[in-house]
Amino acid sequence: MKLAGPLTDNAGGAVVLAVADESEAKAIVTEDPAVKSGIFVYEMHPWELRPWDKYAKKK
Repeated sequence: MKLAGPLTDNAGGAVVLAVADESEAKAIVTEDPAVKSGIFVYEMHPWELRPWDKYAKKK
């Protein structure tokens, strides 16, 4: 897990995992006790991270 925390609009929370693929992420998430008990539900969205400093124009 790289990052995790609540969303400030009370819409839930977000977790960023560093994994090789979606199946690895799903294996982690489905074993979470809060997910297993039904307290949390999850959605998965792939995210391609890019180092911003390589794309931002420097002035």
